[in-house]
Amino acid sequence: MPRWSPDGSRIAFVTFDGAFSTGRIATMRPDGSDIILHTPPGPLSGLSPAWERVR
Repeated sequence: MPRWSPDGSRIAFVTFDGAFSTGRIATMRPDGSDIILHTPPGPLSGLSPAWERVR
């Protein structure tokens, strides 16, 4: 499920490969531009974006 950033400037989501066997967490602007991939491809289990401060 996509998640809005706290300030509303970006949306975090999971993007999948063609076979839906691996995924990556990415973000984009609300208009769909400026997609940034944040993780390497990995197994789909456990992938769910959340906005949390990294310390």
